[in-house]
Amino acid sequence: MRREPSTRVAIARRLAEKEHGDHRRKDASTTVQHLHRVARRVEDYGDRYVITAYLHDMLEDTGIPPEVLGGLFGQPILDDVRALTHDTERETYADYIDRLCKDGTLAALRVKEADLTDNMDGPEEDWHRSLLRRYEPAFEKVTAEIRRREGADYRELVDALV
Repeated sequence: MRREPSTRVAIARRLAEKEHGDHRRKDASTTVQHLHRVARRVEDYGDRYVITAYLHDMLEDTGIPPEVLGGLFGQPILDDVRALTHDTERETYADYIDRLCKDGTLAALRVKEADLTDNMDGPEEDWHRSLLRRYEPAFEKVTAEIRRREGADYRELVDALV
């Protein structure tokens, strides 16, 4: 059973819809459709994940200043969005994924996992196959880091109980 979104989730969704407008992706779907799919993939983890999912492309693809996101959603979510922002002028895609895996929170990593999953689910066309060559290694690296962290969290919990 789906629960009603919190006010902050609703604000993030509306802000994403407004700022991304009718932006189109290579597969002709809208960016907003992509954001909804990513948000659905992480909704079981809680509001922070869903808000971050709606905002994850905001700094890359719109003119909204980071301070606005920080003011509306707080520093932890702004930090997650910044971690998910690929600065194409300063880092390669591989360097971006390395930075995300090193410095990103579990929320940022889970959103990236959902983002990559959605990005890899596409048509059998040349442009999509070329993206898969980029996304598949990134997906493997991100999911390995999630597993590593979750394993560490589990081991710490067990140690604390013993």
